[in-house]
Amino acid sequence: MCVDQGIMLAVAFQAKEIRMSDEILTVAMASYDDFSGVYFTTQSLKLYHPEVKILVLDNAPQPCEQTKGVTLAAGGKYVHRPDLAGTSASRDALFRYAETDWVAVVDSHVMFSAFAIRDLEWWIQEHRDSRDLIQGPLLGDDGKHLWTHWNPVQLGKTLWGEWATDHEGLKTNKPFAIPMQGLGFFCAVSMYPAFHQPFGM
Repeated sequence: MCVDQGIMLAVAFQAKEIRMSDEILTVAMASYDDFSGVYFTTQSLKLYHPEVKILVLDNAPQPCEQTKGVTLAAGGKYVHRPDLAGTSASRDALFRYAETDWVAVVDSHVMFSAFAIRDLEWWIQEHRDSRDLIQGPLLGDDGKHLWTHWNPVQLGKTLWGEWATDHEGLKTNKPFAIPMQGLGFFCAVSMYPAFHQPFGM
């Protein structure tokens, strides 16, 4: 799968039954005082992936009119939920507001290159009954370095991994096992089991 500019791709936790709709995928993001990030993400989606639905959940104390404006201008849906503290609760709520079968949750500063989401849509179409967790590569800002996963090495007190590349796995152009991955972009069926409640919520 093709991704760009600090993107991680995952497909996770597909439920046994899927609602069928004409639109397959919502790209959703939680934002807290990050108009600039939302702007660049929504504009890259509007430019390269107009077929996906866009959802922005703003959990800042006061709604950001700029964030709301760029979301609506891109054809997206804006939701203000100041009662949702932290990153886990706000991301979890994105699945409740989405109206498509699958939801891709992304950090609000990520920019998508052309065709990045197309590969994900193809994968969903071919694996609607899958319960696999699928992660894709991260392409560095220089456009050259490609990382496939995180190695589970604790660095300091809060960082639990470091970027690494499985060169042999990349050569196969087929799915291969990895030990762990970061958050930047993950995708799940909209009826997924939800975040583990004690996990930062």
